Amino acid sequence: MTQQRATLTVYLGQVDVQSQFISAFEVNWTAKPSTGDAMFFPGQFKNIFNVARRPEGSVYFAGEHLSVHHTWIAGAIDSALLACQQMLGRPELVPIGATVPTNPPSPD
Repeated sequence: MTQQRATLTVYLGQVDVQSQFISAFEVNWTAKPSTGDAMFFPGQFKNIFNVARRPEGSVYFAGEHLSVHHTWIAGAIDSALLACQQMLGRPELVPIGATVPTNPPSPD
């Protein structure tokens, strides 16, 4: 299956990913000094995790370090959703779910 067809299959016209794409590049973070890895030391997670996720006035925080899924893109998405819920005052908001068609296109 081509990348374009895979994108169309997952989003089914909800999002035009290709028109939103600007650029991409690789970074070998292990080769960079002081990458700024976010982590909690023993005992900190329990004591400051929820405090760190709270907005400060009109400033909202998001990032994988503010999710239970540290160092994963899923954590970044999880915390971005929480920040959006907080900004809009709508805790019931959920992400757009990927829809799988009942008759997916055959692979190229």
